[in-house]
Amino acid sequence: MGTQLTYWRYFENHERPLNGDLLLGGVLRSVQAGLHEVRDSLPTLTDRIDRAADLFTDPQATPGLGVADRRLASRAHRRLQGLVVNFDSSHGLHGEPHDGNVLWTEAGPLLIDFEASCSGSVEWDLAYLPDAAHAAFPDRDDALIATLRPAVSFCVAAWCWAQPTRAPEVAQAAAHHLQVLRNSWLARPG
Repeated sequence: MGTQLTYWRYFENHERPLNGDLLLGGVLRSVQAGLHEVRDSLPTLTDRIDRAADLFTDPQATPGLGVADRRLASRAHRRLQGLVVNFDSSHGLHGEPHDGNVLWTEAGPLLIDFEASCSGSVEWDLAYLPDAAHAAFPDRDDALIATLRPAVSFCVAAWCWAQPTRAPEVAQAAAHHLQVLRNSWLARPG
């Protein structure tokens, strides 16, 4: 048994520039193009959503959730399964291009943390980003992006509720995204 080391290039984090959203959209498009070659070896977006649902149903994984929120998550998961089954999965996605996974370097934004990479519809990644970043994707489906924003909150809430004590911002994200989910089309009865 030995020790493994991974070396990473250090980048100093800078302020987000005024045109940061546009830059981020362009970088995301480049990342997705780079992931195109490996998309068939990535888990699918459906797999990622199913793993989030597993966290919601496991009281040991998410002990801070109540019964009502677990029922809500189950209903939301069923609706998401019906939605994502028709998705185009021919694109490699970053999977979680939120602010916590962006370093603003002197040369522009740098996406980090590719553990959530998957194959799916480009609109999944765009649902994480501000609208101004969408300009890099002229063929996008804006209605699908709006539909997917609560789906993103479904996944983020599950992952954050599984580790709310990791950092204050994780606990805040857990509460925020669960509230978004509660107020979304995914939570409506029927």
